[in-house]
Amino acid sequence: MNKKLLISIIYMIIISITIIIGIIIYSYFNFIIRIYEPLPFKMSDLRQEETKLSEKEVEEDIEYLIKIIEDTHPIFLEEVPEEYYKSKQELICLTNKSKSMTVGNLEYYISKYLSSIKDGHTKVEWSNQKILNINFNYINGKLYLLDEESNITNKFITKIGNLKIDNIINKLLSTFPSENYWGEVANIENYIGDKLFLENIGINCNEKVLITYMEEKEEKNIRVDFKYRAIYNNIIYSKIIEESKEKIAYIRLGICQQGTQFDTVLDDVERYKEIGIENYIIDITGNTGGQQVVSEKLLEALGLKIGNYGTIIRFSQLSQERKGYLRKNGYSKYDGNNNSYNKDNINLYVLTDEFTFSAAQLLAVIVKDGNLGKIVGRPSGNNTLIYGDVEPIQLPNSRIIIYISTGKWLRPDKSKRNEMILFPDIYVPKNKSILDMAIKDIIYN
Repeated sequence: MNKKLLISIIYMIIISITIIIGIIIYSYFNFIIRIYEPLPFKMSDLRQEETKLSEKEVEEDIEYLIKIIEDTHPIFLEEVPEEYYKSKQELICLTNKSKSMTVGNLEYYISKYLSSIKDGHTKVEWSNQKILNINFNYINGKLYLLDEESNITNKFITKIGNLKIDNIINKLLSTFPSENYWGEVANIENYIGDKLFLENIGINCNEKVLITYMEEKEEKNIRVDFKYRAIYNNIIYSKIIEESKEKIAYIRLGICQQGTQFDTVLDDVERYKEIGIENYIIDITGNTGGQQVVSEKLLEALGLKIGNYGTIIRFSQLSQERKGYLRKNGYSKYDGNNNSYNKDNINLYVLTDEFTFSAAQLLAVIVKDGNLGKIVGRPSGNNTLIYGDVEPIQLPNSRIIIYISTGKWLRPDKSKRNEMILFPDIYVPKNKSILDMAIKDIIYN
């Protein structure tokens, strides 16, 4: 072999090795690579809310939680709100009060700490399931009582126990994470009657709780006991609604979950299209999320070409263990796209409210950004920039369960990424039916 040929071969080998190393480095920093066997979350037995914790147990749980939150949550890739550091310090200082700390107390204080991140996915799994046996809606700053048929009355609550309602609401808003005003409304309606919350703010819940309300400028009192929370309506089904000679396919998506119910709906959609139905309503009011693929499959079944969210995935030790990622630090970003169109020219309406969340709101945003239909109802409590891809952890001593976001979703339409709230095309106040308003718009427009 002559010298020139040998040098050429060596150069080719060096160039090839350089290209391979470059590809490996580029892939490492730009793609999600899984090489480990994911370890599923294993839950230990929960401890009762009233169980006393030692000072050391509280300190260990707090240190464990803060480390995982700061190593895992995507907000630490950007500018962290000053409120977070204040809440963190308050949580650390709890060890001075821990001699009388119960599991329920610690759960409450951790919820206050996590609320400073303002991510509705990153939260405590609230263990208490008892709420005041009274029905109400929060409208324009007042908590209106409902009658037996769930209609809004002219009565509004002014006190619970010995605390004014405004004081209670302020405490509640600093305790539970919310992303916007509508998330605050959802939290108020979900938790203002919650037994564990009321106990932690100093209201005696060992007996019936005194409720003071205003009716026609006169204060009145009732005593209310507690009931167990109702189970969410997670039903998935479809039906045909006939109104004024219009046929409308109504799809109730109570949860974003694959299974027999969802498969039946997909079959129904094919049948509706075959018989020529052009009007479709997807009802995701009260849908708190689930599997993203459900939203995508349903829209595609309707004949829609959909865009998709961009994603930022933060790598950490937790996500490496649970998802098998090669990396345990840094992040990977995919920008998404808004390449959407209504191939079959269907007339689509999506119904949302303040309880629409996560994968459900993702469906509504894709429809809005892609100009695929109308949004009817009220804004979601979820911002359009969504933290998610949640992983649970369990604190070692109190055994409290915490959910932590590991990723961030970026709105398909890049020009709208500063618009954090998804405002409906047709706004419907709480005292009106969202479904009726959508049907009316279909008939008269």
